[in-house]
Amino acid sequence: MSYYDLLLAKKLGGGGGGASVTVEELNVTANGTYSASSGYAFNPVNVNVQSSGDTLGDRLADTLSTYTNTTITKVPEYAFNKCTSLKSVNFPNVTSVGESAFYSSGLESALIPNLTTVNASAFARVKLPVISFPNLKTTGTGAFAINSVATEVNLPSAYSIGSSTFFNCDNILTASLPACTSLGPSAFQSCSRMTTAYLPKVLVINNGAFSNCYSLAELSLPQCSSIVGTYAFRYCRMLDKLYLMSTTRVTLSNSNAFADSALAVSTFLGHFGSVYVPSSLLDSYKTANNWSFYSDRFVGV
Repeated sequence: MSYYDLLLAKKLGGGGGGASVTVEELNVTANGTYSASSGYAFNPVNVNVQSSGDTLGDRLADTLSTYTNTTITKVPEYAFNKCTSLKSVNFPNVTSVGESAFYSSGLESALIPNLTTVNASAFARVKLPVISFPNLKTTGTGAFAINSVATEVNLPSAYSIGSSTFFNCDNILTASLPACTSLGPSAFQSCSRMTTAYLPKVLVINNGAFSNCYSLAELSLPQCSSIVGTYAFRYCRMLDKLYLMSTTRVTLSNSNAFADSALAVSTFLGHFGSVYVPSSLLDSYKTANNWSFYSDRFVGV
């Protein structure tokens, strides 16, 4: 077992509250005795600390800066919540990170190559400079929200992005989601510096997905079939070019999807704030429900 496993066990096993924890084949009880165990993997969720309601992060915040564990396959919910001294983790076999597991920690580096699922708020309010997990498939609500350090998102395998996943990550410049088919509500809301989003397979843009993305200048959605209104692109003030190149007309469920954006307020028709669509669908877009509000913005290509 590692030094930090032992440190963790001592902290959770001390204090006389009847607490015990099994860590990498070592059991530490409240009275400080050690005994062999059945090999149960490190799992803070199974810890019973009767004398305190503190989270694991509260107990380790003053000691833990880096942590490696080659055994566990899931980081339990709240495991390192508010562990402000934690800077890096290495979990080669973890596939799932529980709700708020690293919420408001000091995390700056996360080596989790087999991660496939990130639950709600798991990495919210951390300091990861790049959000990159090669095998991540799905994200929960606010999974990476309120990160003021990250400049890049690179999730090549993610197919579903939950609501508010990157909410208020205001330093993100680029986002690459080549496998994504669905963007949840407010997925990128208030990513105010983002200029580029690569979404070649996205089918659905939900409410507020790009609202307050002030710097987004150009977006191509070659397979998009539906933009679920309510302010999907509100305040996208620099959105000069939107490409909707599906062979069937994209459904727009609410005309306010582009409220206060360049598409709605620009007076430079045909030059700034244009929607590019297949020429064969040009007339259809101009008269379609809700799209007709932007009829003078369409350009056939």
